[in-house]
Amino acid sequence: MSMKKRRLFIAINLPEQVKDKIGEEIEKIRYGFTNDIRFLSRDNWHITLVFLGYQNYEDVPAIIESIEESVQKFKFSAPTISLESLTYGPIKKIPRMIWINGSKETSQELTKIRDSLRNQLLDNQIRFKMDYPIFHTHLTLARFYPTKELLDINRSLNIQFQTQSLDLMESHLSRKGANYEPISKIAFQRVVR
Repeated sequence: MSMKKRRLFIAINLPEQVKDKIGEEIEKIRYGFTNDIRFLSRDNWHITLVFLGYQNYEDVPAIIESIEESVQKFKFSAPTISLESLTYGPIKKIPRMIWINGSKETSQELTKIRDSLRNQLLDNQIRFKMDYPIFHTHLTLARFYPTKELLDINRSLNIQFQTQSLDLMESHLSRKGANYEPISKIAFQRVVR
């Protein structure tokens, strides 16, 4: 029996060399933690732009079309992502994750793309729950149960990369956590200089 719905989101995935740099940062802090923290596989590192939740199989083409239409609007301005700090998340809440945060400028650029995606999805009759009005660029590296005893992991980073594509991802849930699979990658056009 096949499931009628897929758990989907739209994300920016990271180049392998960026994952290598992040991996080096994790190695600096990993052994200060006990076993009750779950570090995510590097295959699962990404920046979520729009979480779509459960969507019907037959709506996937309209979702892909929405992403293509948004990419067209930004075709010669694929954003440069600046990752600038390692910290706990979520911001202003009880910490339960380790995050890498993007710069304010990165969040402003990605807000424009996120808002375009939302508008295209709504125009194409795709229903989803609107989340946070203010977009904060972050990627999750680890999850844990809230605790009062936290290591000081805060540090500045200087990691930059150019966005290659917007990716439609499917989330597969299991007892060990979620695994993410790309369904479609819609590439930004490169500017030839």
